[in-house]
Amino acid sequence: MERIAKAIQSNWSFDGGSAPQKLLIRYMVKMKKYIFMLALLFQALCSQSYANTALIDLQYFAESYEPASQENAVIPMPPVPPLGVESALEYMKNTNSRDHEKYVVLIFIKLYRFHIENFHQSYELREKWGEVNNPLLSEFCRLGDLNCKDTEFLSSSIAEDWMKKARKYDKYKNIVTELKRIEKARNQ
Repeated sequence: MERIAKAIQSNWSFDGGSAPQKLLIRYMVKMKKYIFMLALLFQALCSQSYANTALIDLQYFAESYEPASQENAVIPMPPVPPLGVESALEYMKNTNSRDHEKYVVLIFIKLYRFHIENFHQSYELREKWGEVNNPLLSEFCRLGDLNCKDTEFLSSSIAEDWMKKARKYDKYKNIVTELKRIEKARNQ
């Protein structure tokens, strides 16, 4: 066994030993590339599995999100996502994925709809001018290629403007419903 261990450590070459040991080493050398390929495949499958789970977490958060006034904040700001959703956003940002875009847009469309229905105007999305500390807002700006730090007034209406310009999610029922509610609130 010591010779096998040394052979493995010395770049898989093996001199001497019995016929079964030599056969085992040859087999292990051939298997090395297959083991490596299986490891890469496993890593890819795990990565894809995480991406799917992250997308499902974000979808659930976006579809169940409902803006509301609070005692200390009558006008709601973009929500701070739970840690799992924040991790999902970071993962998708790092992989340059856009699969999550419609869920991020949905959150901001809902927020704008709440502003229009309850206050009949849009509001600033940042807590402080020049700072984008909210991970959802940061991702929304990245996806929309928006300069959110230097924009003088980052209006919640930017979500609707972006939707009208992009016209990407005209068939996504949740966004269509929110846009209809916005129109209805404007016409009241």
